[in-house]
Amino acid sequence: MNKKSNSASNVDQFASRVVSSVCEQAMFAQKIEILYGNLLGSVFANFLGAVLVYISLNVVDYNPVLIVWFSGVGIVTLLRVISLYLYRKQYLIPSFYLPVFFIGAMASAFFWGFCVSYLMPFDNFLAQMIIIVVIAGVTAGVAHSLKWGFLVNVLSQFSVISPLCA
Repeated sequence: MNKKSNSASNVDQFASRVVSSVCEQAMFAQKIEILYGNLLGSVFANFLGAVLVYISLNVVDYNPVLIVWFSGVGIVTLLRVISLYLYRKQYLIPSFYLPVFFIGAMASAFFWGFCVSYLMPFDNFLAQMIIIVVIAGVTAGVAHSLKWGFLVNVLSQFSVISPLCA
């Protein structure tokens, strides 16, 4: 009798682990779906903000670093769109997409932080205000689209906003 109850207990523990694992996998898949579901609009808005900043800063003063920054933003945008395409076509294993998404989000945040740190014109208040408004829009978009990735949300917000405080 004790042997049967012990074996039933083991089966119950195994079943609960399987159900827990299936639930965790389903939640993970849903998290990825939500993150990638918001990606296209976020990437488009990010690139549109970069174009606005590029035009406003290029009119003020020619800066070769501005071209490098804009090229970097363009490359990151292209890579993020490619990762969205690969996700939609399911070419790769599902666990691959979350780190790729986070790396793309952090690369984008790095470029915006670089923009605020090194490309902010100190003598042109209009260009400063345009950059600050675009940065505010980018950080608001990041907060919305990365709400399911708390750590990346906080890190990207910090890397974009902290240079403004300096």
